Amino acid sequence: VLGVDSDANEAAKISEDLAGMILLVIENEAAVRTGMLTLLDRWGASPIGAENLAEAIQLIDELDVVPDAILADYHLNDNETGVEAIRALRRRHGQIPSALITANRSDHLATSIAKDAVLLLHKPLQPDRLRAFLAQLKQARQGNV
Repeated sequence: VLGVDSDANEAAKISEDLAGMILLVIENEAAVRTGMLTLLDRWGASPIGAENLAEAIQLIDELDVVPDAILADYHLNDNETGVEAIRALRRRHGQIPSALITANRSDHLATSIAKDAVLLLHKPLQPDRLRAFLAQLKQARQGNV
């Protein structure tokens, strides 16, 4: 029973850590996008999902809210990349903290996105690393309020 209580307390702590954060997930695979949205929701965040850049722009405009962070898959449909989507959204809305999720381990990609101050998260995604990134963003945001 002690383990169950500990797990419940940990789940509550995680939810509190990310409560109030609006997170944009850009992922072309519906099942993967749904899984990510579910995970972020469980952590207490308010995730929104888009299949591509056009859908992300439309969603942000409709909701009239700029996300606290962007989590984008690298390979999207129609030769679009998550890097391009992040850059385009930043041109429209300012320097939104972002992470790129990819199986691509090339040095060229790592160097390219480092110049853009984008966190590189490799697949398979490590949830603890993602959660730490988001918790750090929230803490920094609260320090600026």
